[in-house]
Amino acid sequence: EVGNISEYHHLRTFINGLDYYFVPIVILTGCVGNSLSFIVFTLTPLKSLSSSVYLAALAVSDTGFLFCVFFSWANNIGLTVYHKPGWCPLFVYLTYIFSFLSVWYVAAFTCERFIVVKFPFRRADLCNARKARIVVITFAAFACIIYTFALWTSDISNIKGFGEFCTTLPEYQDLMEVLNIVDTVITLI
Repeated sequence: EVGNISEYHHLRTFINGLDYYFVPIVILTGCVGNSLSFIVFTLTPLKSLSSSVYLAALAVSDTGFLFCVFFSWANNIGLTVYHKPGWCPLFVYLTYIFSFLSVWYVAAFTCERFIVVKFPFRRADLCNARKARIVVITFAAFACIIYTFALWTSDISNIKGFGEFCTTLPEYQDLMEVLNIVDTVITLI
């Protein structure tokens, strides 16, 4: 029994170390890569391609998601913005939006590639930068609307023995179980 507790402690120490050092490396690397991608897809001749619109939007949504992860991780170093009233629901809301957009921008890009390969003569009509911008903006508007529930279902709650944390408010636990299932289906469809 004592050996199991010791192994658990070592595993927990290892995981905490990974969280403390690895997460900021992933965030920094992702933000730099996404920023460079955004620049390439918006400030070079590639900007006229519809696929560049999707990939630039994907870079923005992924950077936004990493931004939210950073503020969640920053709690480890004493920066508790994520666990402050007002900020908590905003970060939860933005996390939902960016994760939705990341998945659906990849899906839109994939659909466009399918059209280009399967119907090459319809490419000029169906796959242009203007239509891609419409799809990107439509997805973003849709996400901003459907995830508004996060603004009123999450906030700071006092968890006995641990302090105040950003979490689902107790009165919305049942609703959030259903909404998380719906979100999972929408995101992973």
